[in-house]
Amino acid sequence: MAHPHNRVEQQAHLTIASDRAIVVYYLAASGKDGVHLFDHLDTDGDRVIGKAERRAFGSALVRNTALTIDGRRSALSLSRYAFPSRAAMRAGGGVIRVEATARGPHSKSHITATSLAIGYNRFASRWFIQPFVSREFRQTDRRVEVLRPAPSNVTVKFKH
Repeated sequence: MAHPHNRVEQQAHLTIASDRAIVVYYLAASGKDGVHLFDHLDTDGDRVIGKAERRAFGSALVRNTALTIDGRRSALSLSRYAFPSRAAMRAGGGVIRVEATARGPHSKSHITATSLAIGYNRFASRWFIQPFVSREFRQTDRRVEVLRPAPSNVTVKFKH
């Protein structure tokens, strides 16, 4: 169940390329909820989200994300993250950004579907996931179809 924050926006960008898939998570909150979010992640209470706390949060996001390419689960690895200060979160202007990557290859001529589902719901119950396809996929004769079968879930199908 989501924590009772009502002003936390959660979005993720899924980029599909032949050599990797990249998931970038974004969390933005109102000033009131931003402080609560910050304080929740600041597990030692020093008013700084330190390296270990950043890694722990990023790892929790990755653990609760399923990336599937043609029916096979692909392992995501935490690659980078950026966290605003408590003051920025209090002002409602801070955005948390976490990036994870799965290595390819994903054959642009053979891949049929990529799905992403995010189950992390501590701050809000839903994620809006926006898929992007790299230029190499757009330059083929394949059509791209985007399906949203459930909240916090997207499937990108490649059709001939």
